[in-house]
Amino acid sequence: MSPLTQTASIPSLSALSSAEIGEALRDYASGKRAGVIMPRLAPALSESDIASLSVYFGRAEAESAMQDEAP
Repeated sequence: MSPLTQTASIPSLSALSSAEIGEALRDYASGKRAGVIMPRLAPALSESDIASLSVYFGRAEAESAMQDEAP
C-alpha cells in the first residue's frame, strides 16, 4: 500500500510506522517539514505528546495488519 492517498498529497497514517510518525511530527514542529496544518499544530506538542501519538497510530497500524492477515 502506498503511504499516499488518492490525492497523492496527504500521507495516510496507517501506512507509516510509529517511528516515521514521530519523525514527521518533530520535523513539522522544528519547521524542517513544510505543510499547511501540521506546522501550525506540531510546535505545541511536547515530546511526550509526540511519543504517545506515535505509539497510538503505530498500534493502529499493527492492529490493521493483524486484521488483514486473519482468515
